[in-house]
Amino acid sequence: MIQRVSYELETIEKDTPVMLLILNEYGIPLYSYNFSKEKYDSILFSGFLSALNSILKEVLATEGSIKQIEYHDYFLTFKNKEGIIFCYVFKGSSFSANKKLDNLVNTITKFKELWHKLSSIPKTGKFFDKKEEKRITELIQDSFVL
Repeated sequence: MIQRVSYELETIEKDTPVMLLILNEYGIPLYSYNFSKEKYDSILFSGFLSALNSILKEVLATEGSIKQIEYHDYFLTFKNKEGIIFCYVFKGSSFSANKKLDNLVNTITKFKELWHKLSSIPKTGKFFDKKEEKRITELIQDSFVL
């Protein structure tokens, strides 16, 4: 005889956003957004991430890039899209965080002009103008439901 047992699922833990960095493949920050009131040095942080990734590639003789880092209560998850690296720093559940990051990357790539500008920054050295910066900030806020 088979018995069915049902369990109530606990409330799914959500992530708490801390920071979002958009970097080129060499670790140069193209855009950063702080979700918290604390200030973070995006240049120092992206340099550290780039150095860590380079060291791991060299020492372990591997290709690709870091996918996730856990440090105390903080998590960093990465998504690479055509040489542009999105790094989301958060506390809490990585499941909801990964979904939000995927949503943001997919949304940004749908805005062809914005994606073209973002992916051309490393080549041209021309960063977002105020209108583009406002648009990407809105997309981030929408994707992370702020």
